[in-house]
Amino acid sequence: MEFQAAFQNNDRDAIRRIMPNELNIIDESENTLALGFSQNKTQLRTVSGGGSYLLIQRNNRDWLLPTFQTLTGMTTSQPAKGLFTYERQSVSCAELKRPAEVKMLGEVWEVVNMGIVIVPA
Repeated sequence: MEFQAAFQNNDRDAIRRIMPNELNIIDESENTLALGFSQNKTQLRTVSGGGSYLLIQRNNRDWLLPTFQTLTGMTTSQPAKGLFTYERQSVSCAELKRPAEVKMLGEVWEVVNMGIVIVPA
């Protein structure tokens, strides 16, 4: 996946050329997560800038990735947002192993399959 290679190499120019959409978790999902109701699927909304996640479309599927800033934050904090699971390994900073798969439901995106982020052990 071209985007994943650019992402893993921290190639911001290549990512800009691909032009992914930015997303944030909707308030209702944030509130549900804060209350500890993790059985609900996390939903996100497209934003015009400042999103914490990126949406790319490849092979007729929709994928969600953390932005560089969000991924960097996962090195020290692994929030349970219903987007990614975390694998502890001998790494110095968080790495994306597999993006989350999402689907469009009306005006929001919903997580279908959680992604995986590798974090320091």
